[in-house]
Amino acid sequence: MENRCQAGDYDTTKLKDLQVDPRLPRRGLLDNGHYELPIVSDHVVAVDSLRPIHKDPFDRLLVAQATVEGVTLLTVDPLVAGYPVLSARSEDKEKATG
Repeated sequence: MENRCQAGDYDTTKLKDLQVDPRLPRRGLLDNGHYELPIVSDHVVAVDSLRPIHKDPFDRLLVAQATVEGVTLLTVDPLVAGYPVLSARSEDKEKATG
């Protein structure tokens, strides 16, 4: 059988070999000046003040955390983006900066 792979192609039978250690992206972010934002009680309390747009408790916690901390939450989830100003769809951010 002829091998028709071009540069940059991959063998789908080898995808299991492409697993990434989940610690690597985290380490890369920390090494480049980013920091972790721990979940604290103020974030949990703020969940109760959110309108019931989204039912996923983890997504609601992320929205509450961003609101309390005054940071923008990037998302591709239109339900999360339905929360006030601090959430923005990632493709909208790309258009604004690109």
